[in-house]
Amino acid sequence: MLLAGCGGGAATPGIASVAGSTTPASTTTQGGPSLKTFSGASGPNAHFQIAMRVGTVDGEKFSECMRKNGITNFPDPDGHGVITISSGTGIDPNSPKFQSARTTCMKLLPNGGQPTPAQIAQQQKELLAYSVCMRAHGIKDFPDPSNGGLQVRVQPGSDLDPNNPQFQSAQKTCQKNLPFKGAGLKG
Repeated sequence: MLLAGCGGGAATPGIASVAGSTTPASTTTQGGPSLKTFSGASGPNAHFQIAMRVGTVDGEKFSECMRKNGITNFPDPDGHGVITISSGTGIDPNSPKFQSARTTCMKLLPNGGQPTPAQIAQQQKELLAYSVCMRAHGIKDFPDPSNGGLQVRVQPGSDLDPNNPQFQSAQKTCQKNLPFKGAGLKG
């Protein structure tokens, strides 16, 4: 879906997102590097992309912990301290195994992986600018964020379909407003 990679330093909130789906799906972007369960983002036809800003040192420890706790192909953070997971990697963020590993490993991140109120407020501001921009560029159904997160129902064939050329054009223009610069929904 959208926001598939908003990244930077360890003290900045992360984003979770769904990239697209052949069936309607929804997701919630979350402040901080914590991941929340997606509704409708699982199954053989689901496409998702999640990005978490965790920092490089803390992120490497977190990734190593995830692998030691059964998510053997969990990636390391990139050079900006962002971990990106997407469909096709064999990682199911809704699985009990993933949830258990995440719970075990979150303690390795600053503040237990939870964003501060200031981080949530900053992310809310950036996501609101992104939403306003998307609507200004023709994606009339694009929602506003709430509580530092953004929920978007991917609707194939609608203006909320990341494969829609108008959506792709708006995304290209508006992604500069995302907390993880350069992130975006992928179809």
